[in-house]
Amino acid sequence: MSLVNNKNLVRYLRQSYLIYLGLLPSLATLAALWQYGYKFPFLLFIGGIVAVSVYLVATYSYTHLPTRLLPMLFFMLDGPFFAFLSMRSKVHPLGFAIETYLIDGTDIWLSILILALVSPLPTSGQRIGSVFFMAVAVAMTTSLFWPYITAELWGQPRAIWLLLGLGTAVISQFITFKQENMARTDDSSGYLIGLLILWLGAMFAGLLLHHYAPPL
Repeated sequence: MSLVNNKNLVRYLRQSYLIYLGLLPSLATLAALWQYGYKFPFLLFIGGIVAVSVYLVATYSYTHLPTRLLPMLFFMLDGPFFAFLSMRSKVHPLGFAIETYLIDGTDIWLSILILALVSPLPTSGQRIGSVFFMAVAVAMTTSLFWPYITAELWGQPRAIWLLLGLGTAVISQFITFKQENMARTDDSSGYLIGLLILWLGAMFAGLLLHHYAPPL
């Protein structure tokens, strides 16, 4: 069997990609907190639980992955590709995790937020709730990564690559969510709880490192 048609390889890549998406919040949060810290840890704790929970559920349930190798490779490298284009110059050592998450994480919340604003379904109360929680997620993400954005991206031409990557990702996710076609219907509690606990550990580790270890 040729490499392109190797089903076991594609299955491995699909599983690896879901794990990669699940790890992104933890890696990016650890990097940002280690370097810049955070003035309101309790608000980060509350807002982060909301944002990361929604991210993990949406990622697991609605991420449709290709079943062939070449499309799967393209799917995997989409966000990292734009982050790589942005980071060709020397920046923050862990910036790649942050910038990839700004693409592959923020698109989830923005897509749900836009869908809640334009969709007539299911009810007005539920749409208002969705808008509120997604606004919390976007606000938390912005406040967490704002020091990095202002220090490394603001006014820099390379930021256009991140905006381009985010724009394409939002369009793709919006179309996916609008179709309401779930990719997985099995129990996702293990995926959600395990990676949420990992994010909490990364949050506390980042805060401790910022206080007790030199920033990167």
